[in-house]
Amino acid sequence: MAGLKVFKHLSKPIPMSIATPRPFVLKSIRVSNYKSIDELHLDLEKVNVLIGRNASGKSNIVDVLKFLKDTIQEGIQPTVMRHGGTLGIQNILSTKKKTTIHLSGTFAPGFPIDATQSMGFHYELNFMALKTKKTVRITKELLKFIDHTTKEIKVEFIRNSTGKIRAKRKKIPSMQLPQNVSFLQVPFDTPLLMFRQAIEDIAIFNFNIQWMKEGIPIESTIDLEEDGSNLASVVSSIIKDDKSKRRFLHYVNYILGFVTDVSTQNILGSSHILAVKEKYSKEYLVTAPALSEGTLHIIGIIVAIKFQSASLVILEEPERYIHPSILKKIMAIIYEEQDNRQFLITTHSPELIENTFPDNVILVDRDKKGRTTIHHPANDQTVIQFIEDGFTLAELMVDNTL
Repeated sequence: MAGLKVFKHLSKPIPMSIATPRPFVLKSIRVSNYKSIDELHLDLEKVNVLIGRNASGKSNIVDVLKFLKDTIQEGIQPTVMRHGGTLGIQNILSTKKKTTIHLSGTFAPGFPIDATQSMGFHYELNFMALKTKKTVRITKELLKFIDHTTKEIKVEFIRNSTGKIRAKRKKIPSMQLPQNVSFLQVPFDTPLLMFRQAIEDIAIFNFNIQWMKEGIPIESTIDLEEDGSNLASVVSSIIKDDKSKRRFLHYVNYILGFVTDVSTQNILGSSHILAVKEKYSKEYLVTAPALSEGTLHIIGIIVAIKFQSASLVILEEPERYIHPSILKKIMAIIYEEQDNRQFLITTHSPELIENTFPDNVILVDRDKKGRTTIHHPANDQTVIQFIEDGFTLAELMVDNTL
């Protein structure tokens, strides 16, 4: 296929992950009146690569999911303040008063409702940011699960603007929440709890190399922080198990051929840092402060792709600090992993796009009014003609033709 270099597959198939991902697939995101977004509908595949100029809105699309995760954990009022405030959270050019976030997707059989087949879900959150009073009010919230075969609604939870909650196909006690409290913050029923966990488990990574170089308190965890700051603790947990360690070192060596071992080194007994052994010296370890930014970033990416339990992994600009030839291997591993979890990637890298199937590339742009828009270059007849003539999507992006 034009626009995609041939992947050199890994020589020895190895079990993919340290943990089984949650059976959650996000099919679409619809957003209205959120930052640079006026109206947007994004359908998701197994691998999704967002490209576009600076300030086109790629990060705002990712931020929608961050917003939901933060709302569940902290509440919508502090979340709005963190994500732009009542003046910045909504599209300044829009006449709409409400912001809407809508997610659709599927859960595997038996999750979160006892069923013999997969179950569709629809979630919707509407809220108003009152700029003059600097307050936020939820005007509607809805979550429903649908049988894929019969299209029957199995259960539905609805929250109105006063905070009153009612359910269809299920009996629940009478409840009324404050106007700024989501029912996912107080999941009073199993389907609500399972959906909350699925959103919380979306893994978003935007690594901070400086923090990855610093020592951190010793803890046992496999959950990598968004900034990668606890990488040493996660790696320590991975390498405690012999099989996991072999898998981990296999992928590290596949990408970083000079690395023969990865471990952690204690600092003052209560903290530790990442340490690497290179083939150039069998006696000495290179600790995180002395490691190259690229080496740390690559180890973090391997952990994010292969050793997290999330059903959806989001990588923001993974090409930073990385040689172009290595991006080909990273994309090969992502495609190898795509049946176990989804990926959403933002990038400016021609090399990364060069190793992405054209159907997985999504162009993010802004229209004449400054509103974020999306389209698939692979469906554009002009782009198709360029590809048939031997050009690649990467070349078209660099030439500003897309």
